[in-house]
Amino acid sequence: MSRFNPIYEAVELVEDPFRDPIQSTPSLRTSQTKEPLGNDASEYLPAKAFAPARKTKFKRVCFRIFIGIAALILWIAMMFVLYMFHTSDSQTCQDDSIFALDETAGNFTIGQSRVIDISFNLIAGRGLQATLGFVSYRVVIDILMRIMELTPVSFELFSALTFQPSAVLTVWPILKSLFQLSGLRPRFVMAWVLFSVLFLIALPTLMDTMTRYVQNGETFYKLTDGSTIQYNLYNSSTSPFNITDTTCRPLQNGGYQWGFSNLWFIVNWSVLGFWILGTYSVWMDAQGKCELRRKGRTMNSYRAVADMAEAMTEILGLNLAPYSGTELEKALRKRKGRVMYYADVDEGRGLGKVGLSSRRRGKMGKLRWDVVYGEERD
Repeated sequence: MSRFNPIYEAVELVEDPFRDPIQSTPSLRTSQTKEPLGNDASEYLPAKAFAPARKTKFKRVCFRIFIGIAALILWIAMMFVLYMFHTSDSQTCQDDSIFALDETAGNFTIGQSRVIDISFNLIAGRGLQATLGFVSYRVVIDILMRIMELTPVSFELFSALTFQPSAVLTVWPILKSLFQLSGLRPRFVMAWVLFSVLFLIALPTLMDTMTRYVQNGETFYKLTDGSTIQYNLYNSSTSPFNITDTTCRPLQNGGYQWGFSNLWFIVNWSVLGFWILGTYSVWMDAQGKCELRRKGRTMNSYRAVADMAEAMTEILGLNLAPYSGTELEKALRKRKGRVMYYADVDEGRGLGKVGLSSRRRGKMGKLRWDVVYGEERD
């Protein structure tokens, strides 16, 4: 065995000035090496049995009813916003378009009006979108697990709903799944998910159409004789002249008013109520019938990564490290990879197995409270 010779190493460094002296020195190389984390079996997660629910069935039912009542109260309470902004201090021109403002108030500068409008869109539009998006994510992944207990879905749909549930790019995988899923029930539920995603994407725009600011002014009617008259003074039954045009004259004091449209408020309020009703219905179905959800095996991004890695290894093999994400995606599409959840029990070993597989078909079996799920370790 050769020994470390400092003179020989020094000569080599002179000949090759770009050589790393730490990496070239055996003793220093050894001192820089660290043991990889997690190589001790004692650090691994052990196999485990599903813990029974802490809440009784009665408490779980009461909780679901409470959620439904709370959502209904919040939805009805939004109607009172209409009366909070109700005012007769409107000094704006009359507008017959579908975006006409019915309730306006204030006498603001153009800068103040913009700040109010932007603040409303940011808080009510983006804030409501973020809140409903969080609720939707929890419901959608429960729905997805429920569907995947019954029928396989594509890798594309699974990754889209678990990692980007409210993104524009998620619409296409959901739309394709309507023609790929087997069974009327999974297709109906996925159609609802499609509506929910589109609604959340469009929500800030819908809120923006409801409000705006307008310049203070008065509406005048131009009559056939060439004269003009204020709209509130014109009486079609007594006037011998007809209206030929409508004009708006700014008030002398100028200023702007901010308000909202009753029509678009009712439209948004109705669509939101429909979304709440549908989301609550599919959530109740998942809570009561999803086997994974009932056993406490809930989904998040970490759980999704672990499940997806297992299924991808099963269909593509172990040599995934050198491939890019695009190459893996193409390989899965080429093989038409579809996955669903499965549950098996080895009575001889007393161990159960639950996971995501590309080779299983048929409804997932029941998960048992008295079985330890996992792998044995030496």
